[in-house]
Amino acid sequence: MTTVLALGAWMSRPLSRLFAKFGGRCYYCNRRTKPEGPISESPTRDHLVPRARGGAARGDNEVLACQECNEAKGKMTDLEFLASCRARLARGDRFGVGARCASRVIAHALRISQTGREA
Repeated sequence: MTTVLALGAWMSRPLSRLFAKFGGRCYYCNRRTKPEGPISESPTRDHLVPRARGGAARGDNEVLACQECNEAKGKMTDLEFLASCRARLARGDRFGVGARCASRVIAHALRISQTGREA
C-alpha cells in the first residue's frame, strides 16, 4: 500500500504519492523539491512520454519533477530532454528556462550510469 503524505491541502493525491515514491527528489536532476518553498522548487507531476505525444496518464509514465526541469522539458520525452541538456551544455548556453537544471540533469545521469543506481 502506498503511503500518502499530508503535505498541505494544495497537493493532489497523485502528486503526494509521487512525492513519497521519489523521496521528494526530482527524477531528472535529483534536486530536493519543497512543497512549501519557492515555486521554482515546487514538486510537479511529469510524464516521461508527454500526454500530448500519446503518453499514458498512468503511474509507470509519471515521475516527480522540480518546476524548473518540468518547464524545460516541455513536450520532450525523457531521453530527448537528456539530449537537450547535453547539447545545451556543449554549446555553453547558460541562460533561459532550464539552463541551471541542465548541468544538474547531466551530473545526475552520469552518477546513475557510473554506479548503476540512483544517488
